[in-house]
Amino acid sequence: MWWPVYVEGEGLYCLLCKKHDTFNPQNKSKIFNKEPCKRFRPEALADHLQTTQHKNAVAAEMLQRVSCFQKTLDERERVAEDVLVKVFTAGYWLMKEELPNHKIKSLLQLLEQVGMSDIKHFLHRSQGALREIFLTLGKTVQDTFLSKLKQAAHFGLLVDDLTDISVTEQMISFAQFYNKSGRAVETGFLSINNLLEGSPLENASTITNCIIETMDKFGLDSRKLSSFVSDGAAVMTGSRSGVATKLKELNPQLINFHCICHRLALACTDTLSSVSYINSVLKWLSQLWYMFQNSPKKMAVYLKTQAEMKALTLSTEKACSQVSRRLKKACTTRWLSFDASVKAVYADYLALIHTLNSLKDGDATCLGLFTKVKDVKFIGTVYILSEVLPHLSTMSKAFQKGAVDFSQIAPTIEYTKGQLDDAVETKSPINRLKEDLQEDGRLGLLDMNASEHQYRGLENLLCNYVDALKANIDKRFQESLPVVSAWSIFDPLKVPNKDHPGFKLYGKRQVQTIAEHFTSSMPANQKGSVQEEMKTEFAKLKYDMLTWKQDLPEECNPLVSPCKVTAIEWCLQRICSLSHFHPKISNVADIMLPTPVSNAWPERGASCVKRVKTRFRSTLKMTCCNHYCKFPSMGQLLEQMIPKGLSRDQ
Repeated sequence: MWWPVYVEGEGLYCLLCKKHDTFNPQNKSKIFNKEPCKRFRPEALADHLQTTQHKNAVAAEMLQRVSCFQKTLDERERVAEDVLVKVFTAGYWLMKEELPNHKIKSLLQLLEQVGMSDIKHFLHRSQGALREIFLTLGKTVQDTFLSKLKQAAHFGLLVDDLTDISVTEQMISFAQFYNKSGRAVETGFLSINNLLEGSPLENASTITNCIIETMDKFGLDSRKLSSFVSDGAAVMTGSRSGVATKLKELNPQLINFHCICHRLALACTDTLSSVSYINSVLKWLSQLWYMFQNSPKKMAVYLKTQAEMKALTLSTEKACSQVSRRLKKACTTRWLSFDASVKAVYADYLALIHTLNSLKDGDATCLGLFTKVKDVKFIGTVYILSEVLPHLSTMSKAFQKGAVDFSQIAPTIEYTKGQLDDAVETKSPINRLKEDLQEDGRLGLLDMNASEHQYRGLENLLCNYVDALKANIDKRFQESLPVVSAWSIFDPLKVPNKDHPGFKLYGKRQVQTIAEHFTSSMPANQKGSVQEEMKTEFAKLKYDMLTWKQDLPEECNPLVSPCKVTAIEWCLQRICSLSHFHPKISNVADIMLPTPVSNAWPERGASCVKRVKTRFRSTLKMTCCNHYCKFPSMGQLLEQMIPKGLSRDQ
């Protein structure tokens, strides 16, 4: 028998292992290759012939002696797993960027041309096979999210409806829960459902049945549904037959929440109807946007006028785009559009007037808008709105974050109302207008002379607008939220010291409200004892929160902007981890953490559907839309499918 070994120095070496540089796959050693074997016994050679290291060397030697077809087959088998990872990563990137599915073929060809030669071994390029890749990716994301959602003790549901490009009524839903293992509140896409597929009417019963069927389909326990947030439509929040009322039949302790951002938007919309001139300004701003948006010639004149008014030498296209700004669309259905439109007109009012003046002779629309816009009352109203609307936008953006700091809802509203009162008392927008209309002011070139009567009219308009706005905000937010407001007692920064006279009374009224809500579905003979347990636990918890003040991390410091984790959220997470000390309060904390205050996630999901299902892809099935909508909120899923050295963005 021929042994493929030779003696060199004081050890044995294997010819094949040394030729193909193989190694032991377990410990990466290279005995018989780089390192000699010092056991001069036949058993050592026989054992080496049976090792994976030597078999790999034999396979490599045989590969050199077979045909090119066999080499291709062996190479395809060797890189099969890596090829699948690369192909799935390409599909993941397409879905993340919301690109058409059929682009994956050209993407794979590009990857092959730029150096990933292994891609040529992926032969499953039929339409059905590629579709399975996308469905598998979406299914993986869905299963990963559902597995964590099912482990949660409670979860909140965020629901909104939309009409897509194919004029199909859809209901989009997200779920929010507290992940104890990750110690964070997570929000993820749940489903999109065609409401009118099995029912002729889009009423509360249809929506409720759709929600229940979705939870049954995914194996979610309906008793864990602890909160429900919607846009506040009557079909959602009706006290007699709304969706929230019907869902309370599944869980009587369910907390129904009207999205704060929708409330604020509705309050602003109601104000427009009560102050007619403000409504007229909104209409004229929309007409200005439509006029320039639908006329490239007028838009070019407007941008050129801006550059000339700013007296800048625009040497590059980038500089031109930075200096020349377009008007923004103003509409009542978008939360912050009115503010953006007013800012655009306020910043470039001088260029706007000159543009309309140069175009008015040959265009009736320009003439009409020029007459309306070049008016002291109009520009005064723009100044008023530029002072008022940023406060409302700031409040709306703060609520859209969805942070679990319910104690800040009422103070934020009161602060905003205080800022509006300051604007009325100081008359700051009117004073700024007076300064800018001076000869050396920002609008001095317009030669607009305003009388004292006009200024008094603007002051009255400011007072009426702010009063109407405050009244509508109070009207929209006057709905009592005793349970949510009572949650402010879990802020450790607000607990007074033990020697303070208010320490003993701190939180008594709020914890009574919380106890009454979460025991409302219990038998009468059990309510009293459970409520007393909750009060006793909170009395002990107050002492714990006093010591937690010192442990509060820097990221929860309210003086740090932006605050990553609110003090209430940090405190609630800590209470959840101490369920053996505070079982009743811990259960309440687990319900509070995933309770959403804003319906912004379904709004973003609806925008995703409208971006994906366009006029050219109007026949796209909801199965694909379901998987597309998962990716904006998928977090760090599928990381194991991305090759090492390749970032998520790549």
